[in-house]
Amino acid sequence: AQEEERKMYCVENDRAARKLHALKQRIISTYPVSNFSSPKELGDLLLRDLKQAIEQDYQDCDTMIRLPHLPVAISERIHSLRPDKREMILSHHRFEARCGDPKRLASNDMDLISRLNDHVASIGQPNLKPIILITGEQGCGKSTLLARWAQQYNSSVPLVTHYIGCSTYSRDLSHMLENVLLIMGVDEVSGDDQQTVEHAIGRCTVRQWSTLQDNMEHFNRVIREKEFVLAIDCLESLSADSDHTHVLEEFTWLPSVIPDTCRIIITCTNPSEQYGYFTRTYKGKSQEQNWEEFSMSGIREVSERQALVKKHLETYCKSLDPHQLDMICNRELSYNPMYLVSEDRGAQFLQFSPN
Repeated sequence: AQEEERKMYCVENDRAARKLHALKQRIISTYPVSNFSSPKELGDLLLRDLKQAIEQDYQDCDTMIRLPHLPVAISERIHSLRPDKREMILSHHRFEARCGDPKRLASNDMDLISRLNDHVASIGQPNLKPIILITGEQGCGKSTLLARWAQQYNSSVPLVTHYIGCSTYSRDLSHMLENVLLIMGVDEVSGDDQQTVEHAIGRCTVRQWSTLQDNMEHFNRVIREKEFVLAIDCLESLSADSDHTHVLEEFTWLPSVIPDTCRIIITCTNPSEQYGYFTRTYKGKSQEQNWEEFSMSGIREVSERQALVKKHLETYCKSLDPHQLDMICNRELSYNPMYLVSEDRGAQFLQFSPN
C-alpha cells in the first residue's frame, strides 16, 4: 500500500524526471544544504537564515549607505543625519529604484536621454539654457524615463533628485527645498538662531529650517555656490500652505538667474496650471525663455507597443495570442503606458473587452 501511495507522487514521464533532477541539482548547487535531526533544530536553522536575509536586505543604520549618482562624501553626510531626515532622502531613492525598474512597461526615448546627458555635460559653459522642461500627459512615461536616466548617471557632478508624490511630505515646497539642502550640505552661517549638528565628517552650524523663507535663502545660496544637477519630477503636484501659495505660484523659490554651475531638469504635465505659471511667470522674471522644452507623447508606433507588451509579459512567463495583442495595442489610448499596464505585485492588465 505504501508503494502504491509513493507512485502517486512519481513524475509522469522521462522528460518530467529530467526536469525534476535538473531542478534539484540547481537548488543543491545554488543554496546551502543543511541537515537537521529534530523540529527544534530545523526551527533554529530557519531562524538563522531569516536573520541573514533581513540583515542583507535591510542594512543596519550603522552601515554607511552608498547612494547612486552621489559622491561618497555626500553619502557620508547623509548617513550622519538624524534617522527621520535620512529616511526623507532615502524615500526618493527607493521610489527611483521602483520607477526605473526595467520590468516597467515604458518606451526608452534615447534621443531625450542623450539630450539630458549633454545637458549635464554642459555645466560650466556660459550662455546656455540651464533648465530642461519635459512635458507630457499623465502616464506617458516621464517619471520612468527620469528614473532610468538617473540610475545610469555617471557624471562626477552630484545629481539631486526629488520625486514629488513619492512620500507623504514630498509634495510640500519647503520639504523639497530641505531635501536638496540636506543632500548638498550647508556651510557655517551667521545669525542668532543657530543650531550645532554633529556630522561624521566634523561639526558644522546650520540655521534651523523653521520657515519656508529660511529654506529659500539657503536654497538660493546653494545654487549660487555649489555645482550640482537638480531633477524635479511632477512639478504640477508641488504645493505650499495657504500662507505661501504666492511663493509657489510666482516661482520666487527659484532664482531668475541660474548660474553656469547648475543644471535643472523638470517634468510636468502639459497643459496644467503649474506649467502655465512656469511659462508665464518664470519667463517674465528672467526676461527670456532660458529653458528647453521636450514633449513626450507616449508609444506612438503599434509595433513598438506590441514588442514592449510581449517583453513585459515574458518577465512573468505570460503571453497573449496575436488577436488579443492586436486589439489591445490598437486601442485609442494604448499609446499611454499607464493605460497598457498597471504594475502592483506583478503585471495586471487593465480592463479588456472586445468592444
